[in-house]
Amino acid sequence: MSAHDRRGFFGELLRSVARVGAEVDEALGSLRGTQSDDSDAADGDDFELEVVDAAPAEHAATVDDVRRLCVELGHADWADEAAAAASLSVRLTHGGGGSRLGGAASLPPGEQWPVHHGEPLTLVLSLDLPELGPLPLEGRVLLLFCALDEPEVARVLLAGADAPLVSEGPALPEVPLQASRELVLPAVPPSLELDPTDLDTWTRLRAHLALLQGVPLEEQAADYHGIHRLLGEPDLVAHAMDEQAAGDEDGTEAADWQLLLQVSSDPAAELRLPAFERLYTWIPRQDLAAGRLDRCRTFVA
Repeated sequence: MSAHDRRGFFGELLRSVARVGAEVDEALGSLRGTQSDDSDAADGDDFELEVVDAAPAEHAATVDDVRRLCVELGHADWADEAAAAASLSVRLTHGGGGSRLGGAASLPPGEQWPVHHGEPLTLVLSLDLPELGPLPLEGRVLLLFCALDEPEVARVLLAGADAPLVSEGPALPEVPLQASRELVLPAVPPSLELDPTDLDTWTRLRAHLALLQGVPLEEQAADYHGIHRLLGEPDLVAHAMDEQAAGDEDGTEAADWQLLLQVSSDPAAELRLPAFERLYTWIPRQDLAAGRLDRCRTFVA
Protein backbone atom coordinates (compact mmCIF):
# COMPACT_ATOMS: atom_id res chain seq x y z
CA MET A 1 0.00 0.00 0.00
CA SER A 2 1.51 3.36 -1.04
CA ALA A 3 1.95 6.29 1.37
CA HIS A 4 -0.85 8.13 -0.41
CA ASP A 5 -3.17 5.12 -0.11
CA ARG A 6 -2.29 4.67 3.56
CA ARG A 7 -2.99 8.31 4.24
CA GLY A 8 -6.33 8.00 2.48
CA PHE A 9 -7.16 4.83 4.40
CA PHE A 10 -6.41 6.35 7.79
CA GLY A 11 -8.08 9.60 6.80
CA GLU A 12 -11.26 7.78 5.86
CA LEU A 13 -11.08 5.74 9.08
CA LEU A 14 -10.80 8.92 11.12
CA ARG A 15 -13.54 10.60 9.12
CA SER A 16 -15.82 7.66 9.91
CA VAL A 17 -15.06 8.12 13.60
CA ALA A 18 -15.73 11.85 13.28
CA ARG A 19 -19.07 11.21 11.56
CA VAL A 20 -20.13 8.95 14.44
CA GLY A 21 -19.01 11.62 16.89
CA ALA A 22 -21.01 14.27 15.03
CA GLU A 23 -24.10 12.09 15.19
CA VAL A 24 -23.60 11.65 18.93
CA ASP A 25 -23.12 15.41 19.34
CA GLU A 26 -26.32 16.04 17.39
CA ALA A 27 -28.20 13.55 19.52
CA LEU A 28 -26.86 15.13 22.70
CA GLY A 29 -27.87 18.55 21.42
CA SER A 30 -31.41 17.30 20.81
CA LEU A 31 -31.46 15.77 24.28
CA ARG A 32 -30.37 19.06 25.81
CA GLY A 33 -33.19 20.75 23.96
CA THR A 34 -35.78 18.34 25.36
CA GLN A 35 -34.43 18.88 28.85
CA SER A 36 -34.80 22.67 28.69
CA ASP A 37 -37.42 24.20 30.97
CA ASP A 38 -40.69 25.56 29.60
CA SER A 39 -39.50 29.17 29.66
CA ASP A 40 -36.49 28.31 27.50
CA ALA A 41 -38.70 26.45 25.06
CA ALA A 42 -41.08 29.38 24.90
CA ASP A 43 -38.23 31.73 24.07
CA GLY A 44 -37.22 29.45 21.19
CA ASP A 45 -33.52 29.77 22.04
CA ASP A 46 -31.20 27.56 20.00
CA PHE A 47 -28.64 25.38 21.72
CA GLU A 48 -25.54 27.50 22.33
CA LEU A 49 -22.12 25.91 22.45
CA GLU A 50 -20.25 26.42 25.71
CA VAL A 51 -16.70 27.50 24.96
CA VAL A 52 -13.96 27.01 27.56
CA ASP A 53 -10.95 29.32 27.46
CA ALA A 54 -7.86 27.42 26.32
CA ALA A 55 -4.66 27.54 28.37
CA PRO A 56 -1.33 28.50 26.82
CA ALA A 57 1.37 25.86 26.40
CA GLU A 58 3.75 25.85 29.35
CA HIS A 59 6.73 25.32 27.05
CA ALA A 60 7.47 23.97 23.60
CA ALA A 61 8.67 20.39 23.26
CA THR A 62 11.53 19.47 20.90
CA VAL A 63 11.98 16.84 18.22
CA ASP A 64 14.24 15.04 20.70
CA ASP A 65 11.21 14.80 23.00
CA VAL A 66 9.25 13.25 20.12
CA ARG A 67 11.98 10.68 19.57
CA ARG A 68 12.09 9.85 23.28
CA LEU A 69 8.32 9.41 23.47
CA CYS A 70 8.44 7.03 20.51
CA VAL A 71 10.97 4.89 22.40
CA GLU A 72 8.88 4.99 25.58
CA LEU A 73 5.84 3.78 23.64
CA GLY A 74 7.80 0.87 22.23
CA HIS A 75 8.21 2.32 18.74
CA ALA A 76 11.77 3.47 18.40
CA ASP A 77 11.36 2.62 14.72
CA TRP A 78 8.97 5.58 14.41
CA ALA A 79 11.41 8.13 15.82
CA ASP A 80 12.84 9.56 12.59
CA GLU A 81 9.52 9.78 10.75
CA ALA A 82 7.69 11.22 13.76
CA ALA A 83 10.40 13.83 14.31
CA ALA A 84 10.19 14.83 10.63
CA ALA A 85 6.38 15.07 10.83
CA ALA A 86 6.40 17.35 13.91
CA SER A 87 5.79 21.04 13.28
CA LEU A 88 5.67 24.22 15.31
CA SER A 89 2.31 25.83 16.02
CA VAL A 90 1.78 29.21 17.64
CA ARG A 91 -1.03 28.65 20.14
CA LEU A 92 -3.11 31.80 20.68
CA THR A 93 -5.16 32.16 23.86
CA HIS A 94 -6.67 34.99 25.91
CA GLY A 95 -4.09 37.25 27.52
CA GLY A 96 -2.03 40.36 27.08
CA GLY A 97 -0.22 40.81 23.80
CA GLY A 98 -0.13 42.70 20.53
CA SER A 99 -2.17 40.03 18.73
CA ARG A 100 -5.94 40.11 19.02
CA LEU A 101 -9.32 39.03 17.83
CA GLY A 102 -11.58 41.73 16.41
CA GLY A 103 -11.03 45.46 16.60
CA ALA A 104 -9.66 47.68 13.83
CA ALA A 105 -7.17 46.76 11.11
CA SER A 106 -3.78 48.17 10.17
CA LEU A 107 -4.21 48.16 6.40
CA PRO A 108 -1.21 48.42 4.06
CA PRO A 109 -0.90 51.78 2.28
CA GLY A 110 -3.25 51.92 -0.69
CA GLU A 111 -5.02 48.70 0.33
CA GLN A 112 -8.80 48.88 0.30
CA TRP A 113 -10.86 47.24 3.02
CA PRO A 114 -11.80 43.73 1.73
CA VAL A 115 -15.40 43.37 0.57
CA HIS A 116 -17.68 40.58 -0.65
CA HIS A 117 -20.62 41.41 -2.92
CA GLY A 118 -20.10 45.05 -2.02
CA GLU A 119 -20.26 44.46 1.74
CA PRO A 120 -17.18 44.95 3.97
CA LEU A 121 -15.71 41.84 5.53
CA THR A 122 -15.11 41.73 9.29
CA LEU A 123 -11.63 41.69 10.78
CA VAL A 124 -11.46 38.45 12.75
CA LEU A 125 -7.79 38.10 13.66
CA SER A 126 -4.78 40.43 13.78
CA LEU A 127 -1.39 38.91 14.63
CA ASP A 128 1.71 40.83 15.66
CA LEU A 129 4.24 38.63 13.85
CA PRO A 130 7.50 39.85 15.46
CA GLU A 131 5.96 39.16 18.87
CA LEU A 132 5.33 35.53 17.88
CA GLY A 133 8.99 34.67 17.32
CA PRO A 134 10.86 33.40 14.22
CA LEU A 135 8.32 32.64 11.50
CA PRO A 136 8.34 32.02 7.71
CA LEU A 137 6.48 35.29 7.10
CA GLU A 138 7.84 38.74 6.41
CA GLY A 139 5.81 41.69 7.59
CA ARG A 140 4.57 43.06 10.85
CA VAL A 141 0.88 42.23 11.05
CA LEU A 142 -1.08 39.28 9.61
CA LEU A 143 -4.79 40.02 9.13
CA LEU A 144 -7.68 37.62 8.59
CA PHE A 145 -10.99 39.03 7.31
CA CYS A 146 -14.21 37.01 6.98
CA ALA A 147 -17.90 37.43 6.24
CA LEU A 148 -19.63 36.71 9.54
CA ASP A 149 -22.64 35.11 7.88
CA GLU A 150 -20.46 33.17 5.44
CA PRO A 151 -17.10 32.69 7.21
CA GLU A 152 -15.56 30.63 4.42
CA VAL A 153 -15.49 33.90 2.45
CA ALA A 154 -12.18 35.20 3.75
CA ARG A 155 -9.08 37.18 2.85
CA VAL A 156 -5.61 37.26 4.40
CA LEU A 157 -3.32 40.32 4.25
CA LEU A 158 0.10 41.40 5.55
CA ALA A 159 0.57 44.95 6.80
CA GLY A 160 3.20 47.09 8.48
CA ALA A 161 3.03 48.02 12.15
CA ASP A 162 2.98 51.73 11.27
CA ALA A 163 -0.07 51.40 9.03
CA PRO A 164 -3.02 53.50 10.24
CA LEU A 165 -5.84 51.72 12.08
CA VAL A 166 -9.12 51.75 10.18
CA SER A 167 -12.46 50.04 10.62
CA GLU A 168 -15.33 49.49 8.22
CA GLY A 169 -18.53 47.53 8.53
CA PRO A 170 -19.44 45.35 11.54
CA ALA A 171 -16.62 45.06 14.06
CA LEU A 172 -16.02 42.36 16.66
CA PRO A 173 -15.05 43.36 20.21
CA GLU A 174 -11.27 43.48 20.60
CA VAL A 175 -9.82 40.56 22.60
CA PRO A 176 -6.03 40.52 23.24
CA LEU A 177 -4.26 37.23 22.67
CA GLN A 178 -1.06 35.82 24.10
CA ALA A 179 1.15 33.47 22.11
CA SER A 180 2.82 30.24 23.21
CA ARG A 181 4.73 27.84 21.01
CA GLU A 182 3.65 24.20 20.78
CA LEU A 183 5.10 21.26 18.86
CA VAL A 184 2.34 19.22 17.21
CA LEU A 185 1.97 16.03 15.19
CA PRO A 186 -0.55 15.28 12.42
CA ALA A 187 -3.49 13.02 13.24
CA VAL A 188 -2.44 10.74 10.38
CA PRO A 189 1.33 10.16 9.96
CA PRO A 190 2.24 11.03 6.38
CA SER A 191 4.90 8.38 5.74
CA LEU A 192 4.87 5.67 8.41
CA GLU A 193 3.71 2.23 7.30
CA LEU A 194 1.27 1.58 10.13
CA ASP A 195 -1.18 -1.22 10.69
CA PRO A 196 -4.68 -0.05 11.68
CA THR A 197 -3.99 -1.18 15.26
CA ASP A 198 -1.05 1.25 15.42
CA LEU A 199 -3.34 4.27 15.02
CA ASP A 200 -4.21 4.18 18.72
CA THR A 201 -0.52 4.20 19.65
CA TRP A 202 0.10 7.15 17.33
CA THR A 203 -2.75 9.02 19.04
CA ARG A 204 -1.22 8.23 22.44
CA LEU A 205 2.07 9.65 21.14
CA ARG A 206 0.29 12.88 20.23
CA ALA A 207 -1.47 12.96 23.60
CA HIS A 208 1.79 12.44 25.50
CA LEU A 209 3.44 15.18 23.46
CA ALA A 210 0.61 17.59 24.32
CA LEU A 211 0.75 16.64 28.00
CA LEU A 212 4.50 17.24 28.04
CA GLN A 213 3.72 20.83 27.01
CA GLY A 214 1.02 21.27 29.66
CA VAL A 215 -2.01 21.17 27.35
CA PRO A 216 -4.59 18.49 26.51
CA LEU A 217 -5.00 16.85 23.15
CA GLU A 218 -8.13 18.68 22.01
CA GLU A 219 -9.86 15.63 20.50
CA GLN A 220 -9.65 13.92 23.91
CA ALA A 221 -10.80 16.93 25.93
CA ALA A 222 -14.26 16.92 27.49
CA ASP A 223 -14.84 20.56 26.43
CA TYR A 224 -14.62 22.67 23.29
CA HIS A 225 -11.72 25.06 23.88
CA GLY A 226 -11.31 28.47 22.28
CA ILE A 227 -7.97 27.62 20.65
CA HIS A 228 -6.66 29.84 17.87
CA ARG A 229 -3.53 28.86 15.96
CA LEU A 230 -0.93 30.06 13.50
CA LEU A 231 0.70 27.18 11.57
CA GLY A 232 0.99 23.61 12.82
CA GLU A 233 -1.88 21.13 12.62
CA PRO A 234 -5.65 21.67 12.87
CA ASP A 235 -7.48 20.60 16.03
CA LEU A 236 -9.65 18.40 13.87
CA VAL A 237 -8.96 14.69 13.80
CA ALA A 238 -10.43 13.80 10.42
CA HIS A 239 -10.44 16.25 7.55
CA ALA A 240 -9.84 16.53 3.82
CA MET A 241 -9.28 20.29 3.69
CA ASP A 242 -5.88 19.93 2.05
CA GLU A 243 -7.46 17.77 -0.64
CA GLN A 244 -10.30 20.27 -1.12
CA ALA A 245 -7.82 23.13 -1.39
CA ALA A 246 -5.81 21.21 -3.98
CA GLY A 247 -9.01 20.55 -5.92
CA ASP A 248 -9.70 24.29 -5.97
CA GLU A 249 -6.22 25.26 -7.13
CA ASP A 250 -4.94 23.73 -10.37
CA GLY A 251 -1.41 22.41 -10.29
CA THR A 252 -1.35 21.62 -6.57
CA GLU A 253 -1.72 18.42 -4.56
CA ALA A 254 -2.89 17.87 -1.00
CA ALA A 255 0.70 17.52 0.22
CA ASP A 256 1.45 21.03 -1.14
CA TRP A 257 -0.91 22.63 1.40
CA GLN A 258 -0.50 23.42 5.08
CA LEU A 259 -2.52 25.07 7.81
CA LEU A 260 -1.95 28.82 8.09
CA LEU A 261 -4.61 29.84 10.63
CA GLN A 262 -7.21 28.27 12.89
CA VAL A 263 -9.90 30.29 14.63
CA SER A 264 -12.37 28.87 17.14
CA SER A 265 -15.68 30.18 18.46
CA ASP A 266 -14.92 32.83 21.07
CA PRO A 267 -17.77 34.46 23.02
CA ALA A 268 -15.50 37.24 24.31
CA ALA A 269 -15.11 38.43 20.72
CA GLU A 270 -18.74 37.64 19.89
CA LEU A 271 -17.39 35.18 17.33
CA ARG A 272 -19.78 32.26 16.96
CA LEU A 273 -19.19 29.47 14.49
CA PRO A 274 -21.43 26.41 14.07
CA ALA A 275 -21.33 24.11 17.12
CA PHE A 276 -18.05 22.20 17.55
CA GLU A 277 -16.62 23.61 14.31
CA ARG A 278 -13.72 25.95 13.63
CA LEU A 279 -12.43 28.21 10.86
CA TYR A 280 -9.32 26.95 9.05
CA THR A 281 -7.25 28.84 6.48
CA TRP A 282 -4.83 26.80 4.35
CA ILE A 283 -1.97 28.02 2.17
CA PRO A 284 0.35 26.37 -0.39
CA ARG A 285 3.72 25.73 1.25
CA GLN A 286 5.60 27.52 -1.52
CA ASP A 287 3.32 30.56 -1.14
CA LEU A 288 4.04 30.71 2.59
CA ALA A 289 7.77 30.70 1.88
CA ALA A 290 7.29 33.48 -0.70
CA GLY A 291 4.90 35.55 1.45
CA ARG A 292 2.15 35.17 -1.15
CA LEU A 293 -1.35 35.13 0.42
CA ASP A 294 -3.75 35.40 -2.52
CA ARG A 295 -4.29 31.65 -2.95
CA CYS A 296 -5.34 30.87 0.62
CA ARG A 297 -8.44 28.70 1.06
CA THR A 298 -10.70 28.89 4.12
CA PHE A 299 -13.04 26.21 5.45
CA VAL A 300 -15.44 25.80 8.35
CA ALA A 301 -15.31 22.24 9.69
